[in-house]
Amino acid sequence: MGDLFSCQTRWSIEIIFSLTLAISYEVSVHVLRRSLSEAGLSLTNSLSSTEKMAEKRNIFLVGPMGAGKSTIGRQLAQQLNMEFYDSDQEIEKRTGADVGWVFDLEGEEGFRDREEKVINELTEKQGIVLATGGGSVKSRETRNRLSARGVVVYLETTIEKQLARTQRDKKRPLLHVETPPREVLEALANERNPLYEEIADVTIRTDDQALKWLQTRLFTCWKATNSGFIYTRLRVQ
Repeated sequence: MGDLFSCQTRWSIEIIFSLTLAISYEVSVHVLRRSLSEAGLSLTNSLSSTEKMAEKRNIFLVGPMGAGKSTIGRQLAQQLNMEFYDSDQEIEKRTGADVGWVFDLEGEEGFRDREEKVINELTEKQGIVLATGGGSVKSRETRNRLSARGVVVYLETTIEKQLARTQRDKKRPLLHVETPPREVLEALANERNPLYEEIADVTIRTDDQALKWLQTRLFTCWKATNSGFIYTRLRVQ
């Protein structure tokens, strides 16, 4: 178990990662501290905070469009033998139309109301991986539900990566406007990034290497115990 967190800090970004094996409270804290020491990591919270760790059995992916939520979510669910859901795809299934058409017909307010209801229903399930829509965190109710019902993983990315990944995607209604895409994405980042950060248990930059690392660590941790996650916030120094 000691090598679970023995990753080299080879990324030029700060990564908040919050997983440790959960067999019992005493064992998990012992393993956590030993693994942190071996990996050169340190706790960013006190033991009293660690004592408040809670078990959560769902994984909720949040982040902007083009961050890789659907891709990594589908891979994780397959490896962990969990059900995968994508909130946008669920809306399409229920309406029989793509999200762009629904967005245009109902407007953003109507679309967000529909999205909130879908996410509320999905997050009541157990043992799921859920990729959420980029704007879903605008709803305080949705943020509260995500925080209470699962481990929230914020997949962070750059504007450049978003532009590269979304330039040919027709299902991005907020990009199909007269305003240049870069300006749209920058405005969305300013509005939404603080909301992602507010509810994130785990934050990681989604370059290709980091995506593989996250997938592997989540898979290893989950399969090593039937108890799900017990987590605390860690910071790579």
